[in-house]
Amino acid sequence: MKRRILLLLLAAVLCLSAAVSGADVVLTFEQVATHKTTSATTLYVLVDGSLQEAQTLPAGTYVIPNGMTVEGHDVMGITYGYELKGYIRTGVLTSALTTITLPSGKQVTVSEALVRSRDALNHWLAMDVGETLDGGTYTDENGEEHELGNEAAETDESDAQATGDAKWASSMAKAYAKNGRTQTIYRDDAGNMYPVDVTYVGLARSMVKLNGKDQLVDTWRLSWDTEAPEDQVLAIAAPNNDGVVAMRATKNIKSTILVRVKTTRVMQVIKVEKGWTLVDLNDDEHPRGYILTTSLDFYPNEQRDYTAGQIGGCTKDDPVKIREKNTMKSRGGVAFGPKEPLTVLSQVDDEWSEVDIGGYHAFLLNKFIRAADPPAQEEPAAVQAAAEATPQPASAPAADSEVLAETARPMPADAEAAEVPAPAVVLDNDTLADAERAALEPAP
Repeated sequence: MKRRILLLLLAAVLCLSAAVSGADVVLTFEQVATHKTTSATTLYVLVDGSLQEAQTLPAGTYVIPNGMTVEGHDVMGITYGYELKGYIRTGVLTSALTTITLPSGKQVTVSEALVRSRDALNHWLAMDVGETLDGGTYTDENGEEHELGNEAAETDESDAQATGDAKWASSMAKAYAKNGRTQTIYRDDAGNMYPVDVTYVGLARSMVKLNGKDQLVDTWRLSWDTEAPEDQVLAIAAPNNDGVVAMRATKNIKSTILVRVKTTRVMQVIKVEKGWTLVDLNDDEHPRGYILTTSLDFYPNEQRDYTAGQIGGCTKDDPVKIREKNTMKSRGGVAFGPKEPLTVLSQVDDEWSEVDIGGYHAFLLNKFIRAADPPAQEEPAAVQAAAEATPQPASAPAADSEVLAETARPMPADAEAAEVPAPAVVLDNDTLADAERAALEPAP
């Protein structure tokens, strides 16, 4: 037990060192892993309290045991590839650590994969013990001398999304070709159906391009080809410790990360498979991709009760952040400025409401919610011309001004200044984080 605790502590130190390794060198997961599999073994994930097979880990796969167990099962919890947390049967791991002796005589324990890269090893040693290896060799705990490997150290610049290089472009093109596109149909009150381009979806209302302009429409009026059960056609990136989940090109942890999806983002579900779900983010930059099913919360497309509104009580330079939960202590998400349209699904209490906004489903302080502007009135001639050209969709539900006016209060001078979200942190393709460490990684 004592050795196990020490190994877990070492893994934590190695991971922390990797996380703060700076912009120039990024340690891969293999370079911080403490164990590896001795044979091919099944990886399980916990879904609704039961273990389900996710994939097979080859022999020699680097992992970090995390101490998790499942009652009644002979399995142990592991972290794999910075992103995936799952379970494997016990007795299939061996140590992946080696002890090296520094010129000063000090001994340090590192992952065996770390000594394959002199640059990466020296980077870690400099940060952790303030010492480096001058030559191209190291001495192990038995006094034997070995040559350091010459593998190139990973850098932030190697991240495909950061560089937009030919390899990344090729991966994206393959994902578009393999995963397909989503054709979304809008149905109006008269039963007329129109193909529409979706800007974003929400549980209650979605932004689509209709009759040449952006319009918020009831999501229940939208349909698309999906193999998902009726109660799983919409999904939200579930809150986690890291604020993002990985969407990948294929159902494999080694496939390309297409995008790191911020938690609370709403997506169309195309197919729910064993361990993985094919989703569409509805943006022009990324194709459809796969997210671990355990990283998603699912919903049916049937929300009809809501109140239309907009952001108020803030400024463009001082926007307000949505929250994952109805408390200021929860993670702050995307920031929105004044006049941003929103949809109130419910008022949780005197302080908070559950809202759809900009493609996210989250919580917002009531003091920042205002009644929606009245819909713009078209000139009769324009209305008639539009009607003759194409059938017009039904107007979005009118705002419940009285309810929203009740919750709208002036913004206190000392109200929290919401930060405009910074660009996504660039991590190497082995490096994601905790709850997302339930997703899987290179080349589709």
